[in-house]
Amino acid sequence: MQLEQRIVHYALAEWGAYEESQLDKSFYAKITPLYRYMMEGRPGKPVFSSTILSFGTPQTVLNVKKAIDKLPEQQKTIVAAQYIFHIKPTGGLWTTREKAERLGFTYSNWQTNLHRARERLYSWL
Repeated sequence: MQLEQRIVHYALAEWGAYEESQLDKSFYAKITPLYRYMMEGRPGKPVFSSTILSFGTPQTVLNVKKAIDKLPEQQKTIVAAQYIFHIKPTGGLWTTREKAERLGFTYSNWQTNLHRARERLYSWL
């Protein structure tokens, strides 16, 4: 793996860890003052934390988020599931195969789309 690809992979992992830290165990955005402000008038409607960027968001995370937003919807979903969602609500860890099946992808289609998304991200970041 080239050095640049390792750096991008690290940036993706950092983005995923940050986004995951902003979610509760049900994969909803944690209730923060910013979240309350954005959801005022729409109580009970869940929003993924990736739509809520706080002022304390690290620059690397913002750069990765901007690049991920350019991906096709299917690849965006796969990248988000691969890097954000690790822990099941029951406490166990999701396997890649389980993530793929849960989101309606075959395992080989998941791997292919993840590879293509990473290649695009390598060229953009």
